[in-house]
Amino acid sequence: MFDLIIKKGTIVDGTGKERFEGDIAVKDGKIISIGDLEESEAKAYIEAKGLIVSPGFIESHGHAEIFPVSFPANKIRQGVTTEIIGHCGVSLYPYTKEQIWIIVFL
Repeated sequence: MFDLIIKKGTIVDGTGKERFEGDIAVKDGKIISIGDLEESEAKAYIEAKGLIVSPGFIESHGHAEIFPVSFPANKIRQGVTTEIIGHCGVSLYPYTKEQIWIIVFL
């Protein structure tokens, strides 16, 4: 038995292959199976008919170092699961907590 089955979503797997409709089975936080899982059982189900199911997206230039975790819901709603920061030379170090407060909320 799987922990979760995401049913009948349009799967875009990130490999460059054409999107396809299918089910995704998850167990212990890992994808175990992809395909037609109609006969499989799970503890929970998500109906994804008409929705895109894809791996998380990488934000390669987001500047979260300026506003550390101030607005995470914005990124999450866009499917961003990883953000690369600090490559422009910007950092909150060595600012104090009070200085960061001023930078973030001005």
